Formats: sequence, C-alpha cells, structure tokens
Amino acid sequence: MQKQHHYFIGEKSQPFHLSIGGVVVNDKNQVLCHHFSGVRGALDVYSLMRQTVEPNKSLEEMVAFGLEKEFGVRANIKCCLGSIISRFINWEGADVEKTTAYFLCEYESVIEDPKMEGETLEGIKGNAEWIDINDAVERMKVQSASFGRTDYDESEILQRAREQKKILAIGIGVDRAR
Repeated sequence: MQKQHHYFIGEKSQPFHLSIGGVVVNDKNQVLCHHFSGVRGALDVYSLMRQTVEPNKSLEEMVAFGLEKEFGVRANIKCCLGSIISRFINWEGADVEKTTAYFLCEYESVIEDPKMEGETLEGIKGNAEWIDINDAVERMKVQSASFGRTDYDESEILQRAREQKKILAIGIGVDRAR
C-alpha cells in the first residue's frame, strides 16, 4: 500500500503548511502554554498548542488530539479565533508559509492516562504551564522580537481569546441561558 502524501506539511515542492491551534483557558484568567526554559542559552519561550492538520481528520478531531498529545487535557471548543500566517525555514531549507487556525477552548479535565509526548524546541523539552493570559501576551511579543520569528508571536490570538472569553462568559460562572 502506497503511503498517502501529507499535503498539509510545507516542503520545497509545496511551501505551504496548515496547522490548528488550541487556546485553553480556565476560570483564573490563565491560558495553558508550553514553556521552554533556556532556549539558546538563556531565553524562555512560550507557545500555544499547535498541531499540523492531518488528511481526512476534522479540525475538531485535530484540536482534541493535539490537546491530549501535547498537554494531557480535555477541553471544549467554544469558537474560532481566526488565524495567523507566519513563515519558517523547514528541514529542506525551504521558506514555508504557515497558516494556523486557532480555537478558543474551555478547560474540562486532565486525562487520566494521557498519551502525552510533550514538545521540544531547539532540543529543549517543554513543560505544560498555566500562565496569566496578560503575561502570556507580553511574553510572546518579546520572544518574537528576540528570536526574529513571527511564528513565536501568538499574542494577537491571545488578545482575541481574552475578548471572546468575556463575551462568552467562559469561566465566569454566568448563566448565559437567561
């Protein structure tokens, strides 16, 4: 059986990449992030859950899969937060345009027996951490400038998440059915 071409991964022959991202929030105004300590010697990097879309999988399936794999949590999708288009140089040296569509998710629970693989960045293993959403916005702006990489700045998505969290009354204990 011939292996199916993974048309969502950017490569030289097709320099476009498609990913989904999950912005998991809780009732303490915190967002779940990867935290990579000591990147390039001394820098800390924070990132949201991002997962390359797989052929024949729905976006909802990919968000759930990514949250379980990267953070070991379950969360409910509340709305789409739009996308970020960024660029990176891949393993072939190709300049790839990456589109990541993000979804606001309300934290539900930790998975009892997670299949967590964690994430690595430049050889550094990351930890899942809850961080104040306002702090995360500022940290992501700084880290993007420090590394000169647009894909390290997810602050715009976090700002949208902060606003949508208020609109949808996520984690505030408001009964929206009234």
